[in-house]
Amino acid sequence: MSTLFLVTGCDGSQGDYDFVLASLGQGSVTIKSEDSRTIDGCMILVNGAGGFSYAPEQGTFKPGETKVFPFSSFYNTTRRQFDRKVDRVEQISVSCRNPGGSVTIFKANDGLGGFLK
Repeated sequence: MSTLFLVTGCDGSQGDYDFVLASLGQGSVTIKSEDSRTIDGCMILVNGAGGFSYAPEQGTFKPGETKVFPFSSFYNTTRRQFDRKVDRVEQISVSCRNPGGSVTIFKANDGLGGFLK
């Protein structure tokens, strides 16, 4: 007897979400959900899990909702605040609990250099 497991939303950098990077400025990042579902328990990661993360009190994105996250709210594991003068944004991803998974919405080497200006 064989068992079939189906896992969705846990595809590493691809995930099962429709999030887009609306803007990346000197002081903040704006993320928009283009998903038709309410997605709960979300955390924004800058430069991956070992980098800077922001876990909002209300970590929920409603369908079509846009949220702005100031860089002053991002901390790494030692609680050092993200500083745009010395830290460079290389990658931004969204990781959520319900449904579980994550998606990378920005990589500096993907030709989106216009966001870095």
